[in-house]
Amino acid sequence: MKTFLLLFVVCFLFVAPVSAQSLTASPATLALTGNTGSAASTQAVVLTATSDSVAISAITSDQPSWLTASVTGGSFTVTANAPATLTISANPTRLAAGVYIGHITVAPGTGPTITITVTFTVGAASGSGVGANPASLSFTAPVGQTSPSQNLTISNGSSTPVLVTVGSDVSWIAAQVVSGNVNSVASNSPAVLSVSANASNLASGTYTGHLAITPSIGDQIVVTVTFLVGNGNPTILASPPGLTFAATAGQITASKSVALTSAIAVTITSINYDVPWLSAVVTSGTLNLGPNTPGSLAVTASATTLGAGTYTGHLSLIPDIGTPTVITATLTVSAGGSSGVGTIAVDQSSFNFQYPDGALASTVTISAGTSGQQAFNVTVASQGNWLRFAASRVPAGTYNNVQFGQFPVAVDTTVAANLPAGTYPGSLALINPANANDVTMVNLTLTVSSSAGAPAAVSASPAALSFTASPGSASQSQFLTLISTSTAPVQLNVTSFNGAFFSISGAGCAGSPSPSFACSFVGTQTFTITVNPANLINQGKYSAGAIVKNTAKHAALFEFGTQARHTDIGANRGSMPPGRVFITRAIKARRQMYTALKDLLVRKGLLVSGGE
Repeated sequence: MKTFLLLFVVCFLFVAPVSAQSLTASPATLALTGNTGSAASTQAVVLTATSDSVAISAITSDQPSWLTASVTGGSFTVTANAPATLTISANPTRLAAGVYIGHITVAPGTGPTITITVTFTVGAASGSGVGANPASLSFTAPVGQTSPSQNLTISNGSSTPVLVTVGSDVSWIAAQVVSGNVNSVASNSPAVLSVSANASNLASGTYTGHLAITPSIGDQIVVTVTFLVGNGNPTILASPPGLTFAATAGQITASKSVALTSAIAVTITSINYDVPWLSAVVTSGTLNLGPNTPGSLAVTASATTLGAGTYTGHLSLIPDIGTPTVITATLTVSAGGSSGVGTIAVDQSSFNFQYPDGALASTVTISAGTSGQQAFNVTVASQGNWLRFAASRVPAGTYNNVQFGQFPVAVDTTVAANLPAGTYPGSLALINPANANDVTMVNLTLTVSSSAGAPAAVSASPAALSFTASPGSASQSQFLTLISTSTAPVQLNVTSFNGAFFSISGAGCAGSPSPSFACSFVGTQTFTITVNPANLINQGKYSAGAIVKNTAKHAALFEFGTQARHTDIGANRGSMPPGRVFITRAIKARRQMYTALKDLLVRKGLLVSGGE
């Protein structure tokens, strides 16, 4: 039998507590004094450590404009036997008479921070030294003009002459000596400056600048200058400055136009809204405004999620310089007829469109229902103005005495291509002419999504040009900018429907269509469109058109044609609206296949119905 001895060993580990490292400051509270414009007041503070070694990691001030601190003795590593000296300085140069309180915070690498409180009593400036009268200046001027000048006197309380230099921190302040000599300012020989403010490059608003008066002996004096430009009016002028809308609950109002002008070159950096039911898009010009480059906005109010009542919102135009322009909008929402279901009947009351990869058009049949009317009124509205109604593809607006029937509703793809990704509501308000409160609503939604397969954007600015002239008068020209975000060539087809009454010229493209010509370019190009009334002898309206086509492979999905409409399986849906329209090539090819199949079956003696 074996016997085993088990030995248990028990170990105890004793850990001695480590004392916390910390700093102390002596004194921890300071009281300093000084006079306005005089030299800084200083006092030393001794920093000691309660442990072997403490490293100072940061020294900060909560009043850095007049209160500072620095290590002037010892080092940033403080021990019990090697303290550090911290010199604290309070500078009254730019302080008015009064009592000021500030704090210096010393942060060690480990352990708690310490705070030194400084009370600084500043008295009035002494009789000696350089002074300025008045101590501040205020100017006003219209935009683009210079203010009347004001005098600023520089004096010296001492009989010892000093040289004075004058500088400014802004470009719009101008100062020149009108009496005395800034090279020798003494108690008996002050210098007088004529100071003015120039608004030639400033927008409306309030500006602040400073004149720094620096003597060769003594402390610098700063004179604050305030400049009110344009009586504080906004940089951008909006006309009208306020809008009033009315809508039935669930309806989007027709857009209203706001003209934008500016006396100086300015860019609208953003358009902000304080309510969700307001929206706006640029309809002419750009976001860059100037004396000769006005612009306009189309503002829309949406009552799709609002109940009956009166609502107020604001649209703010934020410029890159100057003050914002605020447009106030008031929307009155009425309850409408049976929550958007009136006596006028429709076969479908809601539509959903998707750009670029979904349905972009449909039809709605509108009938008299129980209204007893022979016609109806319709208000077309959509956020961003993407919705087109009827065969004539009318945009936002109110149209009266429309005969009942079947109507196309479609997305204007040229508008949708320039909308950011998001959801955009639209509506058709079908109104009984005999009762304005009898309204049937048709709600439409456009969802715009970014798609890798979508064609690169090609757009024109402006989208239309209008000329007015007398027969035989002088030629007129306007600029047309065609914008392409693709590196692929862009094909431009120009057609005149009334002979060679205009010409187009630009880099790589020039000619006078009679009836048409084509050219191509890459990137964004600006063309000059010139109309020559000397070639016209009859009064009336002359028209032309330009087709801009992105020739990249993924963009060649459409062609221009006048074919009948078909469903996706080839069934005839009736004639297209008058005029030429875009037809997808895939659908055309499918139609051609069905036609060929029909012909083959007929030749085999079979009876074929339907089809073309």
